[in-house]
Amino acid sequence: MNYSKSWDGLEAAASSRATPSSGRILLRNATKSFGRNKNVLGGLDLEVRPGCVYALLGASGCGKTTALSAAVGRIKLDKGTARVSSEKVLLH
Repeated sequence: MNYSKSWDGLEAAASSRATPSSGRILLRNATKSFGRNKNVLGGLDLEVRPGCVYALLGASGCGKTTALSAAVGRIKLDKGTARVSSEKVLLH
């Protein structure tokens, strides 16, 4: 099976249902450390387009949960920005 053709079809279907910024998650230069020696995110750039499914894979402690927590505003990044649907995510 040619997965690239299937993937292109999924992206095309997703983009036809969504406006350019609806549901988009964007992390730019996301940096987060816990203490002096625990750099978890070192300038992560991540874009999740509307209607697409993504997976974050990595070893324990590599920053998967930290990245998602920053994206939804649960933690504050040391540096960089997090946006959802073109709105800047702020820690409340």
